[in-house]
Amino acid sequence: MINVIHYIFETEQELRLYYEPDKLFAELLSNRFSILDVVGAMQWFEPIIDLNSAIFSNYQNKNVRHLDYREIKYLPQGTFNEILKNEQSGLINSYQRDIVIDRLSIVGQISNGFDVGIDDLREYLVNHFNSHAGICFQKHTDGLPINVTVNTTVH
Repeated sequence: MINVIHYIFETEQELRLYYEPDKLFAELLSNRFSILDVVGAMQWFEPIIDLNSAIFSNYQNKNVRHLDYREIKYLPQGTFNEILKNEQSGLINSYQRDIVIDRLSIVGQISNGFDVGIDDLREYLVNHFNSHAGICFQKHTDGLPINVTVNTTVH
C-alpha cells in the first residue's frame, strides 16, 4: 500500500483521484500492484479528497493539538514538528494539519517502524494542499475548507 501511495505522488497522479479514480485504479493494477495494496491506498486518500469525510465530520478548529496514543507511537517527533512548522508558516491550515497527522500515523503504523519515506509523504501532502495545479482549499462560511476548482483560460 505504501508503495502505491508513493507511486501516485511521485508520478503526479494524485489529481486523478478527484477526476478519474476508476481509471487510476485500473492503471495501478496494470502496473502490477496488488489489488489489496491499491484498495488500501485509495482508502488512505479518501479523507484527503473527500473534505466531508466521516473521520473529520466533527472537526473543530483547535489552536492546541494533542497527539493520541497511535500518533505518539507511530509518528516520528521530527515529522510532527515539521507539520507544525508547515502550519505556522501558513502552508497548511489546522484542518489540513490534522489530515496530514492522521494519514502519516497510519503509514507509520502499517510500516511497523521501517523507513518508508514518511517525510517525503508529508511534503507531498503539504504541496498537494498548498498549491497543486488548479485545486485550492478555501474556507466556507462555517470555517471549514472547501475544495474549489480554479478555471483559467490561456490566450
